[in-house]
Amino acid sequence: MKNNIQKMAWALVLLLAATLSLSAKDGTAVRKLFKKGVSDSISVGGSKLVVLQKDLIRNRSLSVNSIGEENVPELDFAMTNVTAGGQGYRFLPHGTHFTGEGATVKIKYDRTRIPSGYTE
Repeated sequence: MKNNIQKMAWALVLLLAATLSLSAKDGTAVRKLFKKGVSDSISVGGSKLVVLQKDLIRNRSLSVNSIGEENVPELDFAMTNVTAGGQGYRFLPHGTHFTGEGATVKIKYDRTRIPSGYTE
């Protein structure tokens, strides 16, 4: 069931990236220049983006923005927001491509938000 939680979190990330615009009151925004050939990461709140040295084809400025729970859109009936604090995250820029295994996104979740019938 851990894969189900990971899939729900990833679906939430994609949904947020596709539909939200961030306002200043939503939370923290962090931008960082990632350099080709150098492993690096960026963190905001309970989220982390990790890019390995082999996975970036050129220098690229990437950002992570936290989005307050009040600005997370209502989810489809089959989805549940299990992120810690109910907030969301927006990873930019849209359409960024990675080589190799790609980037890794890690998001903390709240066990109490996992619907009954699901497990970690």
